[in-house]
Amino acid sequence: MQPVVVKQVTQVCGGGCPESKPWVVQSSEMHGGIQYVQLSKSDSGFNRFVTGSYAGLRLYHGLHKLTALRTEAYMKGVQGMKDEMGAPGSAYAQRKAFNVAKGRHGSIDVVELEAPDVEHEEESIKGRNIKVLVPATTRSNIFVECNASNLEYIRFFLLADGPNIEPKPKKSPKRKRERAADQDPPAAGQDPQVAGEDPPSYSDVEGLDHARELVHQDSLE
Repeated sequence: MQPVVVKQVTQVCGGGCPESKPWVVQSSEMHGGIQYVQLSKSDSGFNRFVTGSYAGLRLYHGLHKLTALRTEAYMKGVQGMKDEMGAPGSAYAQRKAFNVAKGRHGSIDVVELEAPDVEHEEESIKGRNIKVLVPATTRSNIFVECNASNLEYIRFFLLADGPNIEPKPKKSPKRKRERAADQDPPAAGQDPQVAGEDPPSYSDVEGLDHARELVHQDSLE
């Protein structure tokens, strides 16, 4: 006989997830009687909740900014950690300091990150303190307190931050002309089109034939 297992499922509706197709949270943790849900780009439901697309967060970097705020909140929560770190250094130095602090002060499991005010498409949402779990390393996915207010803010925050898309620089027509001018003239018998030049016009061909006739007459004389 197989054992009976009872599982509780957390579903989130709103944003890009209608009630008929909600975001089913893939990973969550309980701490102090409070549920914390994981925010991950690999969670297709979370992608739909924010952008309406299954992989819409692929080019978004907003989660990295939230994890940076989490690290900053943890550093402030550890007494004397700011003095230990000194001046802000490289990302590697900050990760190392974070892991050292976690080893020395492992009792801190929850911190409140200070989320800023956000404006997006003529709308705004006020900043707030959001409870998050302290992970083993800075690269771990972020777990936030599960409530409608927090998730609404995070969705707005990510949309306002937007995807990181760098437009390709357009080639200038002037630059094209300069490159054409720098090219060597075609060798004897070479097709001008192969050499990158415009083909001769009809009048040019007529003049060339006339010149050949004159040369031929000179040779007969």
